[in-house]
Amino acid sequence: LRITAVIKKLSCSICLDLLKDPVSTSCGHDYCMDCIKTHWDGEDGKRIYSCPQCRKTFTPRPVLEKHVLLADLVEELKKTRLQAAANLQENICSRHDEVMKIFCLTDQQLICSLCSLDEHKGHESVSAAAERKKKQKELEVSRLNVQQRIQDRQKDVKINHSGSNHSTQFSVTI
Repeated sequence: LRITAVIKKLSCSICLDLLKDPVSTSCGHDYCMDCIKTHWDGEDGKRIYSCPQCRKTFTPRPVLEKHVLLADLVEELKKTRLQAAANLQENICSRHDEVMKIFCLTDQQLICSLCSLDEHKGHESVSAAAERKKKQKELEVSRLNVQQRIQDRQKDVKINHSGSNHSTQFSVTI
């Protein structure tokens, strides 16, 4: 699911915000606890309570309990949105308030298009995406080299360990 679809599914159809203290009706629709209580308070005179979405009626007024799983999902979504906003802010040029999509090879830093025309004019540069791909490949090669060195060392330790056991046995029999 796209993030907008997830946000829509985790939003209250009464207040249109992310669910706060989410509850589910027996017909399966989800609301903020306060929103559905306020809606049903308006129906107290009729003694028949309805779902604002599908109009299913309930008598007596249903007892609602917090939907813990939905509450956890909403909290995770809030954290994800905050992290995404923080990450986006890191990619905004503090001088020009533009997204930094260029990597200056001369100065080894991200820059925006206005920086490339100003203080980084004449510098060698590439797209940030291209530089990221290049760095990811370099990191992968480095990781594989380290992994190979670890495996080689483990083999050496095994060989040395089995060799020392053999020499111990040899010295005992003499």
